[in-house]
Amino acid sequence: MKVRKDIIGFTLLELLIAFAIMSIIVLIVYMGLDAVSKSTDLARLTAEKARVQRYLMDYFMKTLGSVYIDPSFRESGYRFVGTNESGPYGPADTLRFCTSLPMPGPYALPGVRRVVSLWLEENQGGKEDISRFAVDIYGLSNNAPYYLVINESPLVLDEESGISADLNNLYVNEVRVPLASLDIWYFDPVKMDWVEEWDSQSLQLMPWAVHILARFFNEYGE
Repeated sequence: MKVRKDIIGFTLLELLIAFAIMSIIVLIVYMGLDAVSKSTDLARLTAEKARVQRYLMDYFMKTLGSVYIDPSFRESGYRFVGTNESGPYGPADTLRFCTSLPMPGPYALPGVRRVVSLWLEENQGGKEDISRFAVDIYGLSNNAPYYLVINESPLVLDEESGISADLNNLYVNEVRVPLASLDIWYFDPVKMDWVEEWDSQSLQLMPWAVHILARFFNEYGE
Protein backbone atom coordinates (compact mmCIF):
# COMPACT_ATOMS: atom_id res chain seq x y z
CA MET A 1 0.00 0.00 0.00
CA LYS A 2 1.44 3.35 -1.16
CA VAL A 3 1.39 6.24 1.27
CA ARG A 4 0.64 9.64 -0.37
CA LYS A 5 2.93 12.40 0.76
CA ASP A 6 1.52 15.87 1.50
CA ILE A 7 1.84 18.29 -1.48
CA ILE A 8 3.83 21.38 -0.51
CA GLY A 9 2.07 24.66 -1.56
CA PHE A 10 0.61 27.97 -0.40
CA THR A 11 -2.54 28.50 1.51
CA LEU A 12 -5.07 31.13 0.47
CA LEU A 13 -4.06 33.34 3.40
CA GLU A 14 -0.40 33.23 2.36
CA LEU A 15 -1.32 34.23 -1.21
CA LEU A 16 -3.36 37.17 0.06
CA ILE A 17 -0.46 38.33 2.23
CA ALA A 18 1.96 38.02 -0.71
CA PHE A 19 -0.33 40.04 -3.00
CA ALA A 20 -0.73 42.69 -0.30
CA ILE A 21 3.06 43.01 0.09
CA MET A 22 3.52 43.25 -3.70
CA SER A 23 0.82 45.94 -3.90
CA ILE A 24 2.57 47.96 -1.20
CA ILE A 25 5.91 47.66 -3.02
CA VAL A 26 4.35 48.73 -6.34
CA LEU A 27 2.64 51.67 -4.62
CA ILE A 28 5.91 52.79 -3.04
CA VAL A 29 7.71 52.60 -6.40
CA TYR A 30 4.90 54.52 -8.13
CA MET A 31 4.89 57.23 -5.46
CA GLY A 32 8.66 57.55 -5.79
CA LEU A 33 8.49 57.91 -9.57
CA ASP A 34 5.62 60.38 -9.29
CA ALA A 35 7.58 62.48 -6.78
CA VAL A 36 10.61 62.51 -9.10
CA SER A 37 8.41 63.53 -12.05
CA LYS A 38 6.77 66.35 -10.09
CA SER A 39 10.15 67.56 -8.82
CA THR A 40 11.47 67.62 -12.38
CA ASP A 41 8.45 69.57 -13.63
CA LEU A 42 8.73 72.02 -10.74
CA ALA A 43 12.44 72.54 -11.39
CA ARG A 44 11.76 73.13 -15.09
CA LEU A 45 8.95 75.55 -14.25
CA THR A 46 11.19 77.47 -11.85
CA ALA A 47 13.95 77.67 -14.46
CA GLU A 48 11.53 78.88 -17.15
CA LYS A 49 10.08 81.52 -14.83
CA ALA A 50 13.56 82.73 -13.94
CA ARG A 51 14.46 82.92 -17.63
CA VAL A 52 11.38 85.00 -18.47
CA GLN A 53 11.96 87.22 -15.44
CA ARG A 54 15.50 87.92 -16.63
CA TYR A 55 14.20 88.66 -20.11
CA LEU A 56 11.56 91.11 -18.85
CA MET A 57 13.98 92.82 -16.49
CA ASP A 58 16.58 93.20 -19.22
CA TYR A 59 13.96 94.39 -21.70
CA PHE A 60 12.48 97.02 -19.37
CA MET A 61 15.91 98.32 -18.36
CA LYS A 62 17.07 98.67 -21.97
CA THR A 63 13.93 100.24 -23.41
CA LEU A 64 13.08 102.52 -20.49
CA GLY A 65 16.74 103.46 -20.16
CA SER A 66 16.73 104.76 -23.73
CA VAL A 67 13.40 106.61 -23.78
CA TYR A 68 13.33 109.29 -26.47
CA ILE A 69 11.29 112.44 -25.87
CA ASP A 70 10.58 115.65 -27.69
CA PRO A 71 12.06 118.52 -25.61
CA SER A 72 9.02 120.63 -26.46
CA PHE A 73 6.58 117.82 -25.54
CA ARG A 74 4.52 118.65 -28.65
CA GLU A 75 5.11 115.65 -30.91
CA SER A 76 2.47 113.01 -30.16
CA GLY A 77 4.74 110.30 -31.55
CA TYR A 78 7.15 110.77 -28.63
CA ARG A 79 4.41 110.86 -26.01
CA PHE A 80 5.06 108.96 -22.77
CA VAL A 81 1.70 107.75 -21.45
CA GLY A 82 0.96 105.45 -18.53
CA THR A 83 -2.60 104.66 -17.45
CA ASN A 84 -3.87 102.97 -14.32
CA GLU A 85 -6.11 100.02 -15.17
CA SER A 86 -7.43 97.00 -13.29
CA GLY A 87 -8.03 93.39 -14.33
CA PRO A 88 -9.53 90.24 -12.81
CA TYR A 89 -6.24 89.34 -11.10
CA GLY A 90 -5.12 92.77 -9.94
CA PRO A 91 -3.61 95.86 -11.58
CA ALA A 92 -3.51 95.81 -15.39
CA ASP A 93 -1.72 99.07 -16.16
CA THR A 94 -0.75 100.13 -19.67
CA LEU A 95 2.31 102.02 -20.88
CA ARG A 96 3.28 103.58 -24.20
CA PHE A 97 6.58 105.33 -24.97
CA CYS A 98 9.16 105.88 -27.70
CA THR A 99 12.70 104.56 -27.40
CA SER A 100 15.78 105.51 -29.38
CA LEU A 101 16.50 101.81 -29.94
CA PRO A 102 15.83 100.59 -33.49
CA MET A 103 13.50 97.75 -34.37
CA PRO A 104 14.94 94.29 -33.67
CA GLY A 105 16.55 92.10 -36.30
CA PRO A 106 16.47 92.82 -40.03
CA TYR A 107 13.70 95.39 -39.61
CA ALA A 108 16.05 97.89 -37.94
CA LEU A 109 16.23 100.98 -40.15
CA PRO A 110 18.67 103.87 -39.63
CA GLY A 111 17.02 106.82 -37.94
CA VAL A 112 13.72 105.00 -37.31
CA ARG A 113 12.88 104.79 -33.63
CA ARG A 114 10.79 102.18 -31.87
CA VAL A 115 7.42 102.67 -30.18
CA VAL A 116 6.75 100.29 -27.29
CA SER A 117 3.26 99.58 -25.97
CA LEU A 118 2.51 97.35 -22.98
CA TRP A 119 -0.88 96.04 -21.94
CA LEU A 120 -2.58 92.95 -20.48
CA GLU A 121 -4.92 90.94 -22.65
CA GLU A 122 -7.20 87.96 -22.15
CA ASN A 123 -5.93 84.67 -23.57
CA GLN A 124 -8.66 83.32 -25.84
CA GLY A 125 -6.63 81.05 -28.07
CA GLY A 126 -4.66 78.90 -25.61
CA LYS A 127 -1.03 77.95 -26.09
CA GLU A 128 -1.00 78.92 -29.79
CA ASP A 129 -1.28 82.60 -28.89
CA ILE A 130 1.64 82.51 -26.46
CA SER A 131 4.76 83.18 -28.46
CA ARG A 132 8.54 83.33 -28.25
CA PHE A 133 9.87 83.41 -24.67
CA ALA A 134 6.49 82.43 -23.23
CA VAL A 135 6.27 79.12 -25.11
CA ASP A 136 6.00 76.12 -22.77
CA ILE A 137 6.65 78.26 -19.69
CA TYR A 138 3.85 76.55 -17.77
CA GLY A 139 4.34 73.03 -19.14
CA LEU A 140 1.21 70.88 -19.31
CA SER A 141 -0.77 73.50 -17.37
CA ASN A 142 -0.16 76.27 -19.90
CA ASN A 143 -3.66 77.68 -19.54
CA ALA A 144 -2.90 81.15 -18.20
CA PRO A 145 -6.02 83.27 -18.79
CA TYR A 146 -4.08 86.55 -19.11
CA TYR A 147 -0.84 87.57 -20.75
CA LEU A 148 1.32 90.65 -21.15
CA VAL A 149 1.49 91.99 -24.70
CA ILE A 150 4.73 93.76 -25.66
CA ASN A 151 4.02 95.53 -28.94
CA GLU A 152 6.85 97.17 -30.88
CA SER A 153 6.39 99.23 -34.04
CA PRO A 154 8.58 101.70 -35.95
CA LEU A 155 7.84 105.38 -35.48
CA VAL A 156 7.46 107.21 -38.79
CA LEU A 157 6.66 110.88 -38.26
CA ASP A 158 4.31 112.82 -40.49
CA GLU A 159 4.75 116.54 -41.02
CA GLU A 160 1.09 117.26 -40.35
CA SER A 161 -0.01 114.89 -37.60
CA GLY A 162 3.37 114.06 -36.10
CA ILE A 163 2.87 110.32 -36.52
CA SER A 164 2.31 108.13 -39.54
CA ALA A 165 -1.27 107.08 -40.23
CA ASP A 166 -0.21 104.28 -42.60
CA LEU A 167 0.54 101.71 -39.91
CA ASN A 168 -0.74 98.74 -41.90
CA ASN A 169 2.42 98.58 -44.02
CA LEU A 170 4.79 98.75 -41.05
CA TYR A 171 6.32 95.71 -39.41
CA VAL A 172 5.04 95.08 -35.87
CA ASN A 173 6.94 92.87 -33.45
CA GLU A 174 4.85 91.32 -30.68
CA VAL A 175 5.85 89.20 -27.68
CA ARG A 176 3.33 87.71 -25.24
CA VAL A 177 4.09 86.43 -21.77
CA PRO A 178 1.58 84.84 -19.33
CA LEU A 179 1.14 87.40 -16.57
CA ALA A 180 -1.46 87.85 -13.84
CA SER A 181 -1.03 91.56 -13.14
CA LEU A 182 1.09 94.57 -14.06
CA ASP A 183 1.44 97.49 -11.65
CA ILE A 184 3.42 100.54 -12.84
CA TRP A 185 4.31 103.59 -10.74
CA TYR A 186 5.99 106.84 -11.77
CA PHE A 187 8.06 109.14 -9.57
CA ASP A 188 6.89 112.74 -9.85
CA PRO A 189 9.83 115.17 -9.34
CA VAL A 190 7.41 117.98 -8.48
CA LYS A 191 5.38 116.14 -5.85
CA MET A 192 8.41 114.06 -4.84
CA ASP A 193 6.14 111.05 -4.62
CA TRP A 194 5.03 108.03 -6.66
CA VAL A 195 1.93 108.43 -8.86
CA GLU A 196 -0.14 105.84 -10.74
CA GLU A 197 -0.54 107.65 -14.08
CA TRP A 198 1.58 109.81 -16.35
CA ASP A 199 1.17 111.88 -19.51
CA SER A 200 4.24 113.73 -20.72
CA GLN A 201 2.25 116.06 -22.98
CA SER A 202 -0.15 117.30 -20.34
CA LEU A 203 2.45 117.46 -17.57
CA GLN A 204 5.25 118.76 -19.83
CA LEU A 205 7.55 116.59 -17.77
CA MET A 206 9.06 113.12 -17.61
CA PRO A 207 9.11 110.94 -14.47
CA TRP A 208 12.38 110.54 -12.66
CA ALA A 209 11.89 106.80 -12.27
CA VAL A 210 9.50 104.01 -13.25
CA HIS A 211 8.66 101.13 -10.91
CA ILE A 212 7.20 97.98 -12.50
CA LEU A 213 5.72 95.14 -10.47
CA ALA A 214 4.74 92.08 -12.55
CA ARG A 215 3.08 89.04 -10.97
CA PHE A 216 3.23 85.65 -12.67
CA PHE A 217 0.67 82.86 -12.60
CA ASN A 218 1.52 79.67 -10.72
CA GLU A 219 1.92 76.25 -12.35
CA TYR A 220 -1.87 75.79 -12.37
CA GLY A 221 -2.52 79.01 -14.29
CA GLU A 222 -4.00 80.75 -11.23
